[in-house]
Amino acid sequence: MDRCGNGIEVDMNLFKEVTEFDFSNFTDEMLLTTCILSGCDYLESIKGIGFKKAYRYVLDCGDDITNILKKIRREGKLLVP
Repeated sequence: MDRCGNGIEVDMNLFKEVTEFDFSNFTDEMLLTTCILSGCDYLESIKGIGFKKAYRYVLDCGDDITNILKKIRREGKLLVP
C-alpha cells in the first residue's frame, strides 16, 4: 500500500499466466509466506532475500516459516534478524 492507501490486487487465478514462476501448486499460505519472507513493513527484512529467493525457499520447505528460517541459518550465508 502506498501513502494514499492504494494497493495492488493480487488475483491468484491469473498466476497461471506467469512464466518466470510456477505457482500451480502454491496455496494462499505459501504465497503469503513468500511475500513476507521477501520483505514486509511489519518485520525486519532478511538482507539478500528478494521474491525469487523467497519463492525457492517456500518451494523447498513449504509455508512453515520456522523450517525456512532453520534452513537459512544452516546455510550460514544470510543473517536472520
